[in-house]
Amino acid sequence: MAVARMKSFGRVVGLARELGVRAKLLHPWRARLEGPTKVAARRQLTLEEENRQVKRPLVERSLEVDFLKVPCKK
Repeated sequence: MAVARMKSFGRVVGLARELGVRAKLLHPWRARLEGPTKVAARRQLTLEEENRQVKRPLVERSLEVDFLKVPCKK
């Protein structure tokens, strides 16, 4: 209910008064509703790319180790 009102309300201060809470409490919630900023989205894409770059060699090494273990067991 408060989320729908926050989306329709123009200012956080007025909604805070109406709900009987501090505006400081509503600002983080409004930021969450608006979604990530461009900077945060760009940072996430960078982290995902770094993650892919780290995982690829790790998977290759893991496959090499598995491949080499098979002949040793015979």
